[in-house]
Amino acid sequence: MAQLPDNYVSPEALEKGHQPHTESAFGLTLFLIFFGLAALIIHAGIWFLLRAYGSMPRSADQPLSQVNLKEQFVSPQLQPSQDHPYLPREDLLNLRARENRLFLHMGWAINLQTGEAVIPHRIVEQLPRSHRSPAQQAQPQPGANRP
Repeated sequence: MAQLPDNYVSPEALEKGHQPHTESAFGLTLFLIFFGLAALIIHAGIWFLLRAYGSMPRSADQPLSQVNLKEQFVSPQLQPSQDHPYLPREDLLNLRARENRLFLHMGWAINLQTGEAVIPHRIVEQLPRSHRSPAQQAQPQPGANRP
């Protein structure tokens, strides 16, 4: 029996439309080797670039505030101090005295036992009338204006 070449295709196969294999395994192997080497070189290059760029400061990492973050806060001004020689309880008594003077000026009364401001009755009586709708204000109240 005679030896056929590797790229031999029978005439019947050609008639049916089969194409002969013209690629060789050597070319495919060479392509895969170069493809793998290129991928290895690209990945190594990207890894070295990321290592180099990762240690560099970025403008996006800077704080948005202009306040120096390493600056220490000043200690709080505790009372009494040179600028404010009053104790907190004295400040509260002065605040309540100012409020009481304001309420007395507006015509309110101060309950001497509790120190609370008492709303005058004329203001309490005006509240329901001031919160009625115009339609309710036009209607006469039942029992109102009876002789």
